[in-house]
Formats: sequence, structure tokens, C-alpha cells
Amino acid sequence: MVKKTLVCFVVLFALNAIFWSVKREMRPVAHEFWQANEIIAQQYIYDDIIPENVIVGSSIGSKIIDDSLSATYNMSFVGQSPHDGLEVITKSERFPKRVFIEKNTLTGQSNKRFIEMLFNPFMFQTRKTISAMQDGKGFFDQSISYIENGISGDRMPQTPMYDKGIHRYNVSPLNLPADLNEFMQINEWRNTPYSEHLITRTINALKYYIDILDRNGVEVIFYEMPYEKYICYPLNDQEMTEAIKIHFPADKYRHMPNVNCGDEYSTFDGIHLDTKGAINYTLFFRTQMENYK
Repeated sequence: MVKKTLVCFVVLFALNAIFWSVKREMRPVAHEFWQANEIIAQQYIYDDIIPENVIVGSSIGSKIIDDSLSATYNMSFVGQSPHDGLEVITKSERFPKRVFIEKNTLTGQSNKRFIEMLFNPFMFQTRKTISAMQDGKGFFDQSISYIENGISGDRMPQTPMYDKGIHRYNVSPLNLPADLNEFMQINEWRNTPYSEHLITRTINALKYYIDILDRNGVEVIFYEMPYEKYICYPLNDQEMTEAIKIHFPADKYRHMPNVNCGDEYSTFDGIHLDTKGAINYTLFFRTQMENYK
């Protein structure tokens, strides 16, 4: 029985490895946001081609639709910060032509456990040699994804589970003014000044990564995602933006202009763009990218 099980496992693993060596264009699938983050990072680390443009950000920046942008990869991680994307780029030593850094969540720190899992020496070499060992490329990952889509009636293969609700149910705009009280609570927090220690720590972390990018000829562009108009560009974000402009001046680094918050950049929770908002901001982003060629 044990022997048959082992033989079955070896055969399935071999078939899966052959499948991924042939179907390299297929996207791996995730069933939780943390797995989606690992897949996004691993695709960048192990892909044959380094994209010209890389966006690093959080769940806020993840709403930019990179399929609509030329030679661009969106390495924004849900529940994490832009520092993780910068860590992946510098640690993998795969340097693109340009890096777009989201400013909204720069006060967050890099997730050390996440980076350690990606660059574990043994697993790093194993995933590099056998693509089927990369996250989301397992036989059951693909099978479950198609079963889920078949049951739901949605034909959205290779779509992370955590993001399906937005597309499937087309989350409606927030019910204002019923949610206005919650907005004001968020606004109060967002308008609380950052401590000097937090700003200094953030700038020092950025200097570390950007120094490496500079030495490798990477152009750095800062951008800021819009929020709902009721909490648009709060005080502490403005404070961080000013610090960034001082330490990374416009004569050496690019700073993408902010959009005017309004109905065209609508969100489903106050800070994350909904489908309409994401499309509109991606169109703006694409227009701005024309200036950086």
C-alpha cells in the first residue's frame, strides 16, 4: 500500500512538473491572500524576463491593473508594505528599468518572515530548478480553482480567492452618509501626525533600498493612490510626502502628480479602489508612464 502511494505521488509530481514546463504562460492560483503574495513574489523572482517597470506597494497599490500597462509588473502585496517589494527586487538582484514606489503605506516595515520564506537557500534553488515546486503550481491548486469557478458559474481561472468577491458581487459604493461616521473616525486617525522617529525610520529604510537601485541604474518614481474623497490625502500622508521630497528631490527622482479625489476614483471601503476606480486610476497611471520613457 505504501509503495503504491509513493509511486502514485511520484507519477503525479512528474506529470505536474512536465505540465508546468510546457504551459509556462499559465498563471498559478492562490486561495488565500498570503499565498497570493508569495506567488506574486515568486513569479518575479523566477520568471525568465525582467519587466521594464515594476510597481511596489500594498493592497492599496494592488488595484492598479498591470495587464493594461506596457511591460509592467505589479508587485504589491496585500497586508504588507512597499518595502517587501523593494526587498524582493534588491535581494533577487533582478533590477528593472524603473520602480514605482507607493507612498501610502511606506511607514510599514518589511515582513522578515515573508522574505526568509522566499529566499530560504534550499527552497530557493529547488523552486528555481523545478518550477512545479513554486507556490500555486500544484496539481490540486489548479483543480480546485476550476471546480470553484464551475460551481460559482464564474469563468475566472487563475483569480485569487480573496479578490473574487469584488468581481463576483461587484461591491457597491459605501452607503453615505450612513458610513460617514466611520469615515470620520478613519479621517481622525489619518490626520494624526506621524512621530519624528517613524518618519526617520521610514526615510532611512528607503535610502537603503534606493541606494541599491541607484547603483544598478534603476529609475525611481514615487506615486500616491487616491482614497475616498472624504479622507483624501490626509495630513500624515502629506507629511510623509514632504519628507520624501526633501530626501529624494525632484531633480534626481520622479514624483508622479496626485489625482483629484472624486467619484471617478471610487472605493469599496474608503481606501481600496473598486472596479471603476481601479480602471480610471490605471488609465491615469498609463498616461503618466508615457512621460518616463
